[in-house]
Amino acid sequence: MAEEVIPEAEIWKMFWRIGENLRRVLAQKRPEYVLNKSTTLSQLKVIQQVVNTPNQRIRIKDLAALLDITSGGVSQIVNNLVRDGIVERRVYPEDRRVTWVVLSEKGENMRRQAEEIFNELTEHVMSEIDPERRALFVSVLNDVYRRFSKL
Repeated sequence: MAEEVIPEAEIWKMFWRIGENLRRVLAQKRPEYVLNKSTTLSQLKVIQQVVNTPNQRIRIKDLAALLDITSGGVSQIVNNLVRDGIVERRVYPEDRRVTWVVLSEKGENMRRQAEEIFNELTEHVMSEIDPERRALFVSVLNDVYRRFSKL
């Protein structure tokens, strides 16, 4: 049986639907770790930057530069995440003049749980795919990611 050819315009819809399914499964399996419905894309971007930064800490001015938002705008986003208990502001002994944004214990637990669930889901979904096709998929996905990273 020949495989279905998917028009390129539909590929983005598939990515969107995959993301929606991930959110749905996460909400079913670990609702306590789902961010509230009022969580904004900007808040998610801040969390992502904190997690992906060496030592998992970042300064407000660096967040502002990475996200192309004013420092005041980032401060407001961080204030809301602090209020929700997801991140904290910390001063470290090596330079007490600098305040860092870090995941709180709650934020770290959420990150760890989400990572475990996504790993389980990925293994479940990918386990039924032929290893050769799986490797090709991962390779193509890496290529797409690298191309988008350069935009």
